Amino acid sequence: MTAAISLLIVEDDLRAAKDLAQNLKKLGYQITAVTISGRAALAAAANTPPDLALVDNRLKEDEDGIETARLIYEKYKIPVIFLASKVDEALLNQVETSGAYAYFLKPARLEELNATIKLALRKHRETLGSKGDQRPDGAAGLFDANYLKVVLSKEEARARRGGYPVGVIAVAADQISLMKDTYGTGVESYILGEIGSLLQQTVRNSDLVCHYDETTLLVLLPECSFEKTRAIAEEIRVASYKFPLFYQSQQLWSTISLGVACYRNPQYPLAQIVEESVKALALAQTEGRNRVAVAPEVFRF
Repeated sequence: MTAAISLLIVEDDLRAAKDLAQNLKKLGYQITAVTISGRAALAAAANTPPDLALVDNRLKEDEDGIETARLIYEKYKIPVIFLASKVDEALLNQVETSGAYAYFLKPARLEELNATIKLALRKHRETLGSKGDQRPDGAAGLFDANYLKVVLSKEEARARRGGYPVGVIAVAADQISLMKDTYGTGVESYILGEIGSLLQQTVRNSDLVCHYDETTLLVLLPECSFEKTRAIAEEIRVASYKFPLFYQSQQLWSTISLGVACYRNPQYPLAQIVEESVKALALAQTEGRNRVAVAPEVFRF
């Protein structure tokens, strides 16, 4: 079952906020919190990160909805839609300067708001993807390690709400030091980029491929059991045989190793599960490379 899109509502008219929350629930959305102040909104975003925040651009009690929206986006990379009573030049400037993705006039017409939410989330994903292309290591189209830190808390919160597992695969090229000695330091970023392309072609659209560090890539697989995650890792390993590598007009031969773990028990945070997958990757390389190794059982089920 796919987890519902989660929303945070920040509206100083509590009755209107609750009515909006109730109507959005009927459309299949999950409401993480309804707050009437910027301070409460920031706390809610930190404790249970939503997929998107709906923020009144004019909060009472001397609080600034624009500043609240800016902080929600800058701190937690959560996209924002403004709820506004009127459209004017000031609102348009606020949308542009705060990082909000759209605005919507109150009272909300649900069909239009639903479409606006979906478009804002799509635009947010595209924005993150385009920023992810600008990486010094040349692995185009992959999210960087800084984004990984942001996304882990959101994925863990969604997994807890939905009650589903998150598979984790750590991937690295084997014998990269030998490759660097033979072809120079540039070959490392090239191979990592090619592995990234292989991963994106192999995993599902809902999965996230990103950097763990300069030599390791990570795949997060929401709603994926350990058994399925392990099978996907093996599929990736076999697929790498048929993935040609050409560098400086020469064909390269490089295998990959993979480490597998799975988030299931809230006792072990998703960030710890990631670390266990990286340890399993190291084990795979120590035991002979070109293989899939798994984390201890406690980090699998």
